[in-house]
Parts: sequence; C-alpha cells; structure tokens
Amino acid sequence: MGGFYISEITASGRDVRTSAIRFRQGVNIVYGPSNTGKSMIVKIIDYLFGGDGCPANPSKTGYSDFQMKLRDGCGHEVLIARSVECDDDGNEKAASKVVVSSNSDVMPSGNYSVKSGGKKSERIDFKNLLLRLIGIEDEVKIISSQAGKSAALSWRVFFHQFCLKEDHIFSERTIIDNPGYGSITLNLNTLVYLAYEGGLEELQVEDKKIVLAKSEAVRSYIAQRRAPLSMRIKEIRSQLDALPAEPIDEKALARELADVSEKLSSAKREAESIFTGIVQAQSRISQLGSLEERYGQLKSQYESDMSRLDFILDGEKRLGDDAERCPFCDGEIPAEECDSYEEACKAEKVKVAAQLRDLDSVLGETHSDLEAELSRLAELEERRDGLMAQIEDVLKPDYDNLREILEAYKAASSLQAEIEILESLDEEYGQDIYLEMQREADAPKYDAKKLFRDDVFDDLSDRVSSAVERCGYPDFRFAGLNRTTFDVTVNGKDKKFEGKGYRGFLNSIFAFVLMRYLDECGKHAPRMLILDSPILSLKESKQEGVAEGMKSSMLSYMLDQCGNCQVIIVENEIPDDVDFSAANLIEFTKNGSIGRYGFLLDQLIL
Repeated sequence: MGGFYISEITASGRDVRTSAIRFRQGVNIVYGPSNTGKSMIVKIIDYLFGGDGCPANPSKTGYSDFQMKLRDGCGHEVLIARSVECDDDGNEKAASKVVVSSNSDVMPSGNYSVKSGGKKSERIDFKNLLLRLIGIEDEVKIISSQAGKSAALSWRVFFHQFCLKEDHIFSERTIIDNPGYGSITLNLNTLVYLAYEGGLEELQVEDKKIVLAKSEAVRSYIAQRRAPLSMRIKEIRSQLDALPAEPIDEKALARELADVSEKLSSAKREAESIFTGIVQAQSRISQLGSLEERYGQLKSQYESDMSRLDFILDGEKRLGDDAERCPFCDGEIPAEECDSYEEACKAEKVKVAAQLRDLDSVLGETHSDLEAELSRLAELEERRDGLMAQIEDVLKPDYDNLREILEAYKAASSLQAEIEILESLDEEYGQDIYLEMQREADAPKYDAKKLFRDDVFDDLSDRVSSAVERCGYPDFRFAGLNRTTFDVTVNGKDKKFEGKGYRGFLNSIFAFVLMRYLDECGKHAPRMLILDSPILSLKESKQEGVAEGMKSSMLSYMLDQCGNCQVIIVENEIPDDVDFSAANLIEFTKNGSIGRYGFLLDQLIL
C-alpha cells in the first residue's frame, strides 16, 4: 500500500468505552471463539476503505464512530474516521462522508465524499483518493465491458481481492470477480492496471454513417434473397419426400442408441485396460528377460571360476612335493615360498559351488516367472483380439446403423424446421431479423482474458502452483491458473468443484500470491491482505491430520513469505505446531476474567 499499513482500528460511542486494536507490518492474527467481534474488525476495515456495509448498529451496540490509522516507515500517519447513523426505525445507515486527518501529502486532511459528487469542498471522491496510497494520483480510465466502454478506476473495484470477508472467502468464483461489480472485464482490467498499467486500450467503434451504409447494403441483399425463398422451400420438400416417412419413436431410438453407445464405451474402456495390462506384461517380460540374461552371465562366471580352481588343483597335484625350481626361470624356489594352495582352492571351490546352486535356484524362479508372464501376455492378447472383434463386428455396426436412422429422422425434422423458419422470415420478420443478426455478428468484442499478458499470467500461475504445494495440499501433483476461469486449478480439478473448506484455502493462497506478486513485480501494490476465517471450515479430508497440516503449512508459508506486506487474519483457532514468533497474535477469550473478552469493550446487545 505504497509503504502504508494499518496500525490501529478504533470503535467508540457516546456511552461505551473506546475499543482499539493495534496491528503492525507482517502477519497479524486475531483469534478466539465466535461472537467476540473478530469479523467486525474486518467489516470496520472494509467500511473505512469506502465500503457500504455498516460494521455495527449503534442502537444495539452503542458504537457509532470508527477510525483507522495508517502509518508508513517515515513517520507519516493518516487517520480515517467514519460514523454509522441510524434511521427513524433504528436501522443502521452508512455515513456519506469520511474525515481524514493526516500529516502526509499523499492523503491531505479534509472531508471527503464516499459517493461521487457532493459539495465542492467534498468533490474529491474518497474512493479515488485512496488510490494515492498505491501511487495513482490522476484519474485512470480502464476498459470495463466487452463493448469497449471505459470506466474510472476505483479502489472499491479491486479491494475485494485483498479483503476476503467471511461470506466471500469460500466463493466458487474467482476472487478476481467482484460480487458488487458484475463485469469480469472491469475487475480483470483493474488487476491488469495494477500489474503493468494495462487495460487502457480504447476499442474502435465504427462511425454511424458507415453502420448505416452497411445496414442499407444488408437490406438490399435481403430484398434480392426473398425471391429465391420459395425455390428453396420446394427444394426442401423434395428432399423430405426422399427421406423415410414412417414415424419413429425418437426417444426409444435415442435410448437404444445410448445403450449401444454405453456398451461400446465400456468395451473401449475394457480394451484400454487390457492394453495397459499388455504394456505392463511386456515391460515385465523385458525386465525378467534381462534379469535371466544377467543371471546366465553370472552363472558362466561362476562356472569359469570352478574351472579355474580345478586347473589350480590339478597343477598342484602334478607338481607335487618335487617342485623346488621355478618353471619359468629354472631358479631354485626357497622352501618358505613352496606353500600349497590346495586347501585354499578347495575352500573357494566349496564357496563358489554353493553360490552356483543358489544362482541355479534364482535362475529357475526367474525363468518360471518369465514363463508365467508370457502366458499372461498371451491371455491378454487373446482377450484383446476377442474384444476388438466384438467392437468392430458387432457394437460399431449396431451403433452406426442406429445413428444413421436417428440422423435421417433429425434431418427430416431439421428440414421441416427450416421451411417454417424461411416462411416466417419471408412473411413476418424479413429484413429486420437479418439486419439484427448481421449487426450483432459484427459487434466488436473486448476479451480481457485473452489480452492479459502471457508472461504475467504464466508467472502468476507458477507462483500459485508453488504456493499450493508449499501449503500442503494433499496428493499434490501440479497446480496453476485456469485461463478460462482465471481461477486456481489443482491436479486438473477446478477450484469451484472443491469443498467449502478447500475453496477457502485456495482463495486465501491466490489472494496472498496476488499481493506478493504486485509487491515484487507490479506497478501499484496495495501490500495488504485481510482474510476472515480462511481455515475455519478446512475439515473435509478423510485422512486424519491432513486438514490440520494444511492449516499449519499455509500459516507458516504466509509468515515466511509476507515480506514488507501486511496480512491480517481473523480465525477461531490457530494450530499449535506453528512458530508464531514473527506474528502479532491477538487473542479474544470470550471470558471476562481471562485476557480480553472481545473487540468491543462494552456493548448494549451482543
């Protein structure tokens, strides 16, 4: 957030004690039982950053005034204050302005309107003023729709990506998608601008005169086409006469086709399974063959050793006790060097013979395994051939025949529908329908997903994959971002198909990665992340301890990778096996006699 971070949140009222909580850079964790005001802290932060949702009802809690203090490393402080009002029925109502007290030129002191417009003294929109915190001083127009329309960049368009409230953190949709802004184009282009100041391209719209000229040309073309319509209708009727006229039970035929299709698919799946078994058997045969060959080589070596030992023993026997002279130089051999090797050779021969017997046993077992695998391979190949024959000779012909019958019926239905359409076009709609179709077909489209820079997308995807792996996702193989949904996918499974707890886990990781990416590589970095109960519902794993491991791994990862950013997490419980020495831990006990009960020191109604 341009060096600024939230240092304090305060709630006060006329007849209640002022409640305050202090934060610092890095990871801050507020934890404790439910109904202690943890989520209220998130709501206050959102409210003081221009949100519409009131954090509390003054008539019920007594708290009506809320403040947030921002601080940077240079001693600058910005205090943002905003109240909550009540209507005549006692319902809370968001104040329309905020009061800023500051010693920083980034956000000058003054009264600012939360909504656009207002008095001259309040004409600076507070939501746009907040953009100065991340280095955006001038108004920025970004593409907001597929039609190429532009809209002013606003803090509220992207703040949801870095403030995941309890009702949004488990969303099936990507966190890029703002619940309050229906256009994914606007939300995505806001991220594009924060990352590399993109999303500003103006889509060229055709001049109205050109559009009218094209319209006239289309009308002229349709007028020329109306004359041959009757000819086309006659042609279609001729084609219908050539098709079978007997009525058929389309549903029954479709069911029969589906049944044959299922049998065909089942047979193909079985064939694939057999092919897999064949490949495995062939691999096993290759391994056993290589093993048998190596055992054979080793046996030859042992047999050579036996022959060598026999040769030595035979030499000893022939030389006897008279070998006192060297057979090479005819010199006299000293008596101490005439020791016999007979005993050693015999002992070695016994050892080699034992090894040779063991090797023969192993070789026999290997050969038996090889024969068994060859037999299995032959059986699989026989099953494969029989199954392929069934597919080619029975199932596929049945399927093709039924499909031809159904397609002929559909062709007749399609031709009949075409006649009705042509007659309707000729008699009722004519030029207007064709003109509308042509105009709509020619309408320009702006696709923010396709225009998102590949290098940035790939970098984000790689960072998400690394983060998901480090955070202990069970049975992790691969992860990344889906270009179509712009959301996390793990092991080929899109996040929206995960359970509630896993969605909260992945949404939290994606938001953290976005924050860190903008901090390291982006043009404008909020450098903050607020997460409301990211691990509360992470209880879905059937493996004991997996969910707890994911919680611990994610918190450890955020503590390790937070850098110069600020992360504020509110959670019911925190794991015992995480080193929180680098974190700012704030515990609510919900016990008036132990520690701090909750955020609000007083309240009229809990």
